[in-house]
Amino acid sequence: MRYVLRNWFAEVKITLGDGHRHNGSYPSESSFIVYIHHAFYVNKSLVYGICTGSLITSQYVLTAAHCVKDKEFFEVYIGATNVNYTHADGIYPNGLRQELEAADAIIHEDYNATTNVHDIALLRLSKPVDFSLPNSPKPVCIPSAKHYKPYLSETPILLTYGWGTNIK
Repeated sequence: MRYVLRNWFAEVKITLGDGHRHNGSYPSESSFIVYIHHAFYVNKSLVYGICTGSLITSQYVLTAAHCVKDKEFFEVYIGATNVNYTHADGIYPNGLRQELEAADAIIHEDYNATTNVHDIALLRLSKPVDFSLPNSPKPVCIPSAKHYKPYLSETPILLTYGWGTNIK
């Protein structure tokens, strides 16, 4: 099955936060958001970055191609709410966080790093997310073609969540 993702919305308003998702502020969002910690080389020095993705199945994360192209490794945190909470800190206080490694990155075949056209990728996790844990994450719902409506309304409201850094 192949999904086609399009940007139907011309105007996007961006609110920048404090790097911390406040628990319970957006309950539906906390079930599928994924924090991706990655590393890559710049001038022979290892640099770390962060990106966001969406859990779409128990073993796949949808993210941006620029987040995974030419990266050395990925750590994936399911259910994280604070980007400053590190592995060394142990288990996340709310008990929701699951830490997994990415086994593979699948980048759109027509991705162009210069123009960011087709800036989409999948991360295949090394093992499935455990949905049996209390308050476990759930995958985001992606409508099938049968239920797809290209024009939601004249003035659609769209909420998106995430973290990210970019080096230019």
